[in-house]
Amino acid sequence: MAAEKGSMLLYLQYKFPHVIGVHPTYWSYLIISALIFLLSNKVLKVYKSNVWAIILISFLNLNLIILASRMPLLVNILVHLLFFGKYIKVDNVSLVKRLSLLFLLVTLFFLGSKLPLLSGKLDITKNDERIYHWPTAFKTISNNYFVLGEGLGQSNEVLRREVIKNGDERIRYFGYDLHNQYLRQYMDMGILGIISLLILLSYPFILHREKSIFNNEINISFLILFGLGLLSESFLYRLKGIVFFTIISSFLYLRAVNFNKVDDHQD
Repeated sequence: MAAEKGSMLLYLQYKFPHVIGVHPTYWSYLIISALIFLLSNKVLKVYKSNVWAIILISFLNLNLIILASRMPLLVNILVHLLFFGKYIKVDNVSLVKRLSLLFLLVTLFFLGSKLPLLSGKLDITKNDERIYHWPTAFKTISNNYFVLGEGLGQSNEVLRREVIKNGDERIRYFGYDLHNQYLRQYMDMGILGIISLLILLSYPFILHREKSIFNNEINISFLILFGLGLLSESFLYRLKGIVFFTIISSFLYLRAVNFNKVDDHQD
């Protein structure tokens, strides 16, 4: 990136997560998780003062715009739109506050769009090498009649044989990672594997007995995060991804159980 844009600052921006010992993508999803908690401040009581929440939300958003990859940026935008849509429906929120929040979001996006690093991320979307192995995955799934899998962890072996046979023309990404949890799950464990993954993602909604699950912004936000995040990363095949998913899922499960207990008590 530094060579293409001629800026050492861009290189330092990109390397910052590596300097503190984390993967940029997982670092981005950790920041988005913090933003979800802050945006849910009235529910979770993260901060008594909304001023501190707004300051932190602005700081973390700027961090994401500078450092995050494309999918986390999309997830972050959708999460903010979800909470913004909920916020403007509240009756006691004045028009000034609504416009101020909208102005803040637009300003952050505008500032981010002027950064060469962000434009560089968007430019490579047209020729994204992360999907290089996807045709092989689809072919393998089709050969298994969309039912059976190759066996847990065997997708890497299938991709390795394909690379040995046909070579690898990529220049940015190497290895045998599909960068897609859904395809890898399906390729390894077949139809039962992909169904189990979908149940795992939707279980907080199944467990939560709220009358309208679509009023639960925290659950929906994390469903967006994991649902889209798994399209570009094999979360559940990496220890850091498993730990992250387990901690957040445990929080959602406990929250649903506590909500159900309160609801039963009120009944």
